Amino acid sequence: MILFPYCKINLGLQILAKRPDGFHDLDTVFLPVKGWYDVLEILPAAQDEFTLSGAVLEGDPADNLVCRAREAMRRHLARQGRTLPMCRLGLHKAVPAGAGLGGGSSDATHTLIGLNRLFELGLSIAEIEAMSRPLGSDCAFFSADAPARATGKGDRLERIVSATGKVPATAFGSTECHLWIIVPPLHISTPQAYAGARPQAGRPSMPELLRLPLGEWPRQIENDFEKTLFPQWPVLQEIKEKFYELGAFYASLSGSGSALFGLFHHLPAENARQAFPSDCLSFQTRISIPSGRN
Repeated sequence: MILFPYCKINLGLQILAKRPDGFHDLDTVFLPVKGWYDVLEILPAAQDEFTLSGAVLEGDPADNLVCRAREAMRRHLARQGRTLPMCRLGLHKAVPAGAGLGGGSSDATHTLIGLNRLFELGLSIAEIEAMSRPLGSDCAFFSADAPARATGKGDRLERIVSATGKVPATAFGSTECHLWIIVPPLHISTPQAYAGARPQAGRPSMPELLRLPLGEWPRQIENDFEKTLFPQWPVLQEIKEKFYELGAFYASLSGSGSALFGLFHHLPAENARQAFPSDCLSFQTRISIPSGRN
């Protein structure tokens, strides 16, 4: 079985409060991004195996979220008196780590989804989400292919659009636009990003902000990590500003990583890629965003 774990971007990210468990309460919106994905192969095997290729980081492969997801599945089934067959997991990484695109989290959740399908385990989406939450705050988002508002530490989800993508789950319209992601060669860990976090409560919620006219988004919808990461890595602010110079109606950092994105009604000319440093990764696609009115 082969799966294609896709990545995500964040529309806005508010850091509201520090929690007693050391995490932070957030308000953000996750959007699935199709076309930029890792490749995950799951096969029955005589013993558990794991291979990793592509854009990988140094470290113990056994700590990879894919392996941790397999063990989470094994523990879940053991509590039900069942066993998970041995399997071979092969992961090819294309989505960069530390970019705020959720690639590792998607890999983990797609491992759970793939094991459930391959071995016909009959587990529900709710069970998949429950297993995925301890693996990472945004892992549960990837259990269903639909935009979602995330609160709590990023694991409490309210689907904004139904899984079919056709019927709004809340009172939102949608806007079709072009998405352009630029990722400089920076790996920003989650602890690095949160080290300078300054929580601020009492702001309009993300659903309220998304219902504003698109022209107000640049002034109203913020990613709080920009306040601390831009001074440390000025190239991030430069990329965001360049998106606006090229005609984006909204641009932002994604999550707590190094990826920035611009949303365009019309993409600029092909040679606009030259406006960004040559060592940056670049990805473009079309996307549907939840919105109020244009």
